[in-house]
Amino acid sequence: PSTQFEAPSSIKTGSCLGDLYSPHAIRLIGESFRDVLTRFDLDKFTVEAVDQSRDLPFKNKTYQIGAVLRGHLPTDSKAALKALSQSLGPKLNRTEGNGLQPMFYMPHSHLLASFADTNDDEIFDISVDLNFDLTTRFTAEFSIRPFIEARTRRTLQLLSKRSNDPNPHVRRLISEGTRPRLPWASHLYIIRKDPELTMPFLEALKSDDCRYVTRSVANHLGDIGKDNLDLMLGTCERWIVESETGNLTEASSKELRWVIRHALRHPAKKGHTIANILRIKAH
Repeated sequence: PSTQFEAPSSIKTGSCLGDLYSPHAIRLIGESFRDVLTRFDLDKFTVEAVDQSRDLPFKNKTYQIGAVLRGHLPTDSKAALKALSQSLGPKLNRTEGNGLQPMFYMPHSHLLASFADTNDDEIFDISVDLNFDLTTRFTAEFSIRPFIEARTRRTLQLLSKRSNDPNPHVRRLISEGTRPRLPWASHLYIIRKDPELTMPFLEALKSDDCRYVTRSVANHLGDIGKDNLDLMLGTCERWIVESETGNLTEASSKELRWVIRHALRHPAKKGHTIANILRIKAH
């Protein structure tokens, strides 16, 4: 069903993201679960989801569709998570140019996030792992955040195990999902207060061979700089030295210098002297 979801490459003038979730699109979401759950009431789900999400703004609309989905899944959390996992369609085969097609899974993202409040360690870990499956179809940068807020260190430990994953979507999630000031999402105040929590992720990914990943690293470091400028500047200065004298390939060194320049762009534009000096050094 996900491959039948019709979405443009970008939002057209006069339309909004919420328009993507037509009754037909909502039924397709239901079909993805009906295909893996014999008792899933497709007609009832469709009617309820269409009715309860009608006229809502985009984020509220996708949240409500996800909430209706939760009510139609097995009450047993492990069975519900298994159905969510099995409902997922083909993985993305590229990091750019996917248009709005992956937005099919925004309600799934809200659905997955709803499991973050569990007190069951096994269910919590299964749910966190499912974010890795979701991010290869859409993104899990939003759905992972409630888990970080609920159990910060446990979630970060689970994320750290995947920092060398061969899939760039998974590696990007390690950085993007933990950004303290991620656009469209609530701030992760625990990381804003203690940015050292995620610095090991940035260190591991700072010279990744995929720009899709390193752009996230740069943006994450830029987020840190808005609350802790000294930490960001010190990190950039250290990375400049590493790019020049470290055991890096020429390509990795070049990518790391790009990350530094990109991370520093906001304080540099504001005229911060050290930020501008470091940007020049990183060229």
